Amino acid sequence: TITGITGDCQSSLTGIGDNEGSGRDFSVAFSQASGNIVLLLNSPVTRDKSVSIFNSLGDKVQDCVISTQKTELASGNLSNGIYVAQLNSDEGSYRKKFILLR
Repeated sequence: TITGITGDCQSSLTGIGDNEGSGRDFSVAFSQASGNIVLLLNSPVTRDKSVSIFNSLGDKVQDCVISTQKTELASGNLSNGIYVAQLNSDEGSYRKKFILLR
């Protein structure tokens, strides 16, 4: 379940699992206004982190560097389906499963 989302972020993404880490490291939402996936980190970013998006077949479909607590990723090239967002940092890797429904 997506919680703590404010503003134009709607729960068009449905969480289907917890992070492999503590479960409190980041959340995933969908912005109806921009049509983008929104990653919200639950702690300040002191060093750049990276995030990778994988489809249900395990193929990496997107990759980017995160330097702020809120980051939007373009979702135009992603079809409806199950995805995994993997956040990589010096502290470790954390995964969040989600379903993209438009």
